[in-house]
Amino acid sequence: MTKRDDAAEKLASPQFRARLPLLQLVRLYLDPLALFKCVTVGSAAERAAARRYNRERRGMLLQYLRRWTVIALGCMASVNPLASAAGADPVLCVPFVGVELGFAVAVCAIAISAAVYIVLGIDQPAE
Repeated sequence: MTKRDDAAEKLASPQFRARLPLLQLVRLYLDPLALFKCVTVGSAAERAAARRYNRERRGMLLQYLRRWTVIALGCMASVNPLASAAGADPVLCVPFVGVELGFAVAVCAIAISAAVYIVLGIDQPAE
């Protein structure tokens, strides 16, 4: 079992998460892959066990899809008011660019979460 696998199992425990600092909780809230095990390291049996673990927990990716969709929609909704305000005051171009970057990150997180959800749902032949 790798260090990342141990961390994934610990982070899955609500008692362990209750002791984490706020920044790490925010990371867990936003990182769709933080609670999954690595399937590329270890023996064949360990990789198969990690795949089973990940497949059993793939449903949590739907919550990440919802979170990032709300973030993307929030960024889209704030672009128009910021763009018109930035036309009047050039200093407001900085938050406008930040919102655009937030939208781009949200779209990438949605794509990654959806792809991993689909791939984990595909039946793979036994090795």
